[in-house]
Amino acid sequence: MPRDVLTPAPAPPPVPRRTEVTRGVRGSFGILAVLAVTVAVHPALGRRTILGVGAGTAVYLVLLNTL
Repeated sequence: MPRDVLTPAPAPPPVPRRTEVTRGVRGSFGILAVLAVTVAVHPALGRRTILGVGAGTAVYLVLLNTL
């Protein structure tokens, strides 16, 4: 049997945990802002979930890059 089949695959490198997700947008301010936008957009645009989630994600990315 070929030697490659019997040798185990190397373990992938450890992925750093991103604990700064909540700290990246300055704590609870960013989380509350994103939540408020998501909740406000959902009924305002005809209860389309994808638009509410998209708007919340866009606000999060803007806050993440500016703060």
